[in-house]
Amino acid sequence: MADNFDHEGFSIWHIHYDKVEGEGVKLFLTSNSVGGFLQRLEHFRKYCYGTLGVYGEEPNLEIKGVFMWRGTEKAFEITDHPSYEYHFFRKMDIRVPEDRKLINEYWTIWDEEGTATVEGLRPRDVRYFK
Repeated sequence: MADNFDHEGFSIWHIHYDKVEGEGVKLFLTSNSVGGFLQRLEHFRKYCYGTLGVYGEEPNLEIKGVFMWRGTEKAFEITDHPSYEYHFFRKMDIRVPEDRKLINEYWTIWDEEGTATVEGLRPRDVRYFK
């Protein structure tokens, strides 16, 4: 996977929403936040792939994901997003074993029984953005 990745043309980012008091309590409301974030990125689909979802249990739900996009820095479409300032972005390196494990968790670990975990949290509502 790392051998075939174009490190000069693409970058991978871990995204974590910085929720405020009262957020992440109800699954349907938290899922709506994920949908709204992705809806405002619709024009970016052509250059981006990723997952963004709700993880954990009520009343302590988290919004997290991993995205890959064209370019090696934060894309304009991300920094121009209305809720950009409420998200933490960390650039990942697929050659680093911890980052590769995390990328695999977000992009490939999912099961029908609901026993999979991502960063130790149960996936509740995961959206694929492609």
